[in-house]
Amino acid sequence: MANVSSIPTLMETIDSFSMTFLDKPEIKGLFIGLLILTATISLLSRIFTSFKDKKEIDWVGWILDITGVVCASLLVTVFFKGMVFLMSYIANVIYPFDLWDQFLMEQLDTDIGKNLESLSESEEGSINSSLLGFVTTKLSFLDITFQKISTILFNVCFYVLSLGARMCFWLLLLWRSLYLLVLLSLSYVHIAKSLLPSYGIQSLFGYIQEIIQVSSWSIYFSAGLFVMREMEMVIQKVYISDNLMTLFTIPMGIVVDGMLHLIFIIYVLSIPKFASKHFGGIDTSSIMYGATALPVAMASMGANAVGIVKNVKELM
Repeated sequence: MANVSSIPTLMETIDSFSMTFLDKPEIKGLFIGLLILTATISLLSRIFTSFKDKKEIDWVGWILDITGVVCASLLVTVFFKGMVFLMSYIANVIYPFDLWDQFLMEQLDTDIGKNLESLSESEEGSINSSLLGFVTTKLSFLDITFQKISTILFNVCFYVLSLGARMCFWLLLLWRSLYLLVLLSLSYVHIAKSLLPSYGIQSLFGYIQEIIQVSSWSIYFSAGLFVMREMEMVIQKVYISDNLMTLFTIPMGIVVDGMLHLIFIIYVLSIPKFASKHFGGIDTSSIMYGATALPVAMASMGANAVGIVKNVKELM
């Protein structure tokens, strides 16, 4: 993840998307048609309201609304880029993008690799002629084998956690980019819809909230990485460096890294929920939970299918 340039890339994608999609004559024609439709509905609403309340039609307010919609349509790409840049700048101040890879890719893999390489090979001992010596040698061999197997299993589990943390991180980054591009593609619809009486303004504010919320996910990424990195450093220095502890011959440093990666997975999947709570908009965390649970469900279904096939073969 060196040079995590997802932010500049996203801004370039917004530029390219606005030029290839929003600037198409067909899209502009559809926007003009939608603008005429919603402006007509807004005008009719003002006429009916004026007759009902026996007041003059607010032509100035109607013209100002139309002008505001046209200006908003011209500045929609600038607003998107400005919001992404602002949230990304704050995120970069909290935890620089160039350091994002250190927590997710370097340390845990390095520690696990060293630990796997340092597994000591069992030494073949001479078997004593006595029965007691024979039993003692066998028990020692079984103990060494159990330690090796447990160490390998633990390392594999921690390595899977590392891969899971990376997958969840990139999955949410891709989901964020896709979500923002979809919101950008619907911008003309939401802007024109703001002219609808007693509904459009609230809808437009909800749309703006959604843009701000999804753009803010980068801040949660950086804050999470910063806190996890600090926790890891404190635990390593205070509790582990002075006390060489192991769990089933696995250094506690790797155990701590695995726990932090597990916490990070839960945190990353919950970022949409936190952002929705703070900035408003739709909470899409359930989609992320489902996306991560899908591979597990598919693996379980595959295992069940293999078991069914084996049972059928045995019956035949």
